[in-house]
Amino acid sequence: MRITALIVMLSMGGFAFSGEEEDIAVLGSLTKRFAATRNDGWLRLAVWYARRIMPKLSPMASRRLSSIMLGPAKYLADTATNEAETRKYRDFLASLQKIGGLAVKVGLLTKTLALL
Repeated sequence: MRITALIVMLSMGGFAFSGEEEDIAVLGSLTKRFAATRNDGWLRLAVWYARRIMPKLSPMASRRLSSIMLGPAKYLADTATNEAETRKYRDFLASLQKIGGLAVKVGLLTKTLALL
């Protein structure tokens, strides 16, 4: 638990990781921790971390982030305790859905072209 938090802090400070793969791996680790413990704090940390790294990711890494974070963001938006928290998670969810929607459109276009 403390190790994951330390990795996130070092990563945000620019000391531990600098690659997209490592950032995505940290997000995957945080969501797995939530699945194991059912503690919302892990998801909140994952959403905070994802919002910080999203602007600097490549389109492919953004789509991977979107696929990892859609479920947790929806869960947090549905279980938020106040209006500000609900709005924050719904905005994040909307941005993830936009990224994911673009990925779906590209995938459908590729499949359509393959059929022609």
